[in-house]
Amino acid sequence: DGSVRQSFIGGVLYTSPDLPNERKAAPELPAVQRTAEAFLEKFALKPNDVSAWELGNFNPWTRQQASRSVTGKPITPVVNVRFQRMLDKIPCMGPNSVLNVDVDAAGVAGVLANVRPIKRLIAVAEPKSSQQIGDEFQNQLDVQLKLHPGKAELQSKRLIYWEQGLKFVQPVWKFDVAITG
Repeated sequence: DGSVRQSFIGGVLYTSPDLPNERKAAPELPAVQRTAEAFLEKFALKPNDVSAWELGNFNPWTRQQASRSVTGKPITPVVNVRFQRMLDKIPCMGPNSVLNVDVDAAGVAGVLANVRPIKRLIAVAEPKSSQQIGDEFQNQLDVQLKLHPGKAELQSKRLIYWEQGLKFVQPVWKFDVAITG
């Protein structure tokens, strides 16, 4: 019915579907994927541009029906399907590269589509050296460690395209770091 439940925890606002107890289970993942892809195709929600969209991941919304006397089985009434924009076989991330579809037993229950077409332009930019990239990362990490003292551990480093919702999409290195302590 479109209603949501919101919780404010630790300074973050979480929004989730308000799933009624009588809701039926979503279909199996292959059927969920087919339903989501057919919906995107039917309503032409993927821009016709130089990018491609791949299946990103499935995020199930699971709940357990319960009362004071009876605990029910967990049920997954909604599955969120996230699609990943790709450009030159590299992930493209940013505020205008978001495409998610929520599927339940009745079909598509919701869509979050914030996409813009990408045009390929010829632009010459001087690439940064590995040393310069490493130095810039270390400087930014040092600032974060001054604000949040602890031990930093690099989880991953990968090349992505970043689109800021402005005019250009640019290649950047994405560093995922865990700070503990």
